[in-house]
Amino acid sequence: MAVLTINVAGSERSWGHEEEASISTTPTLLAPSATSRVTKVVIQVLEQDLIIRDDGNDPTLTRGLILRVGDIFVVEAYYATLLLLKGIARTGTSKVRTSYYGY
Repeated sequence: MAVLTINVAGSERSWGHEEEASISTTPTLLAPSATSRVTKVVIQVLEQDLIIRDDGNDPTLTRGLILRVGDIFVVEAYYATLLLLKGIARTGTSKVRTSYYGY
């Protein structure tokens, strides 16, 4: 079993958690829209592989980073950059668990 350590520094705190969000083959934003104080997103792939892009372009079956079931992906960036993070299921519907951290 892999162990993931997430550094939460100083006044940084949790800004929420999404349990088992469904991602289809339609590009979906993976960052929260609730607060501009989020600076870190942690994504765990639960079902079906996920393809992501972090440049604002839509991921496709041939363009993007493939995250396999069980993978955990951490993105730490300015909120405006996190809004560029999009994902699609490689096949069918992927389920992801997502946590958000910030100031």
